[in-house]
Amino acid sequence: MPEKNLKSAHAMRTNKTATFASHLYRLLMTGSHLLVVVGYVVYVLYGVFLWEWNMSSGGGVQSNETVRGLTLCAFGVIYWLRLQLMMYFMLPRQIALDELVAVGFIFQPLIHGSFGYCSQHFAHTGLTNFATSDVGFLVALVMYIVGSVFNTLSELQRTWYKAKPCNKGKLYTGGLYAWSRHPNYFGDVVLFSGWALLTGSWVNFWVPVVMALGFVFHHIPDMEIYMRGRYKEWPEYERKTKSLIPFLF
Repeated sequence: MPEKNLKSAHAMRTNKTATFASHLYRLLMTGSHLLVVVGYVVYVLYGVFLWEWNMSSGGGVQSNETVRGLTLCAFGVIYWLRLQLMMYFMLPRQIALDELVAVGFIFQPLIHGSFGYCSQHFAHTGLTNFATSDVGFLVALVMYIVGSVFNTLSELQRTWYKAKPCNKGKLYTGGLYAWSRHPNYFGDVVLFSGWALLTGSWVNFWVPVVMALGFVFHHIPDMEIYMRGRYKEWPEYERKTKSLIPFLF
């Protein structure tokens, strides 16, 4: 083959390699598609584990234990679907690489691995009895629903407000943000507390505890430094509105 053709072929291979590397880099930097793939794997494994547990429980389709297990499966599916709706349709945004690694490859697998495994192997009799009772089941369900509403609705309220040209550059303090400066974070803590309760294992309460500590000592302070510099009305809003738990803290 002539030297010119060899150089041309080598250049084409180099360009293809560079193009592939560029696409892979963009995928990792945005992270959204890869996070979806990771989510599929995590939630399928979570659901399969809990389903097998239900089938081996021997309690029958109508038993409280089976209803609890199926509800845990539903919690996982609903949570994942809500994240996809928010990420792709309601509030589309790029996922940074550090968030992808922390959420997709560390925190998400740990949470659902713990919820799935500990619900069977590290369940505590007293908490399990409460979780399978009508009252305990209702408490966990209400916490999950309330937390989900706080998390999703607060984000939507702020987005709808910001979408109006007349509100450009203004701080949003209405809706759920009139109750808490970070109602989305509060919602996460509440919904995962309800989810942990339904697993029947005290071990799983590490999830909402770690989340709350991360919010209070890392995410909220960092965000509020930015907010103080951006909005002149922030000090007054901060004085009147609690940081995380509405009206309390």
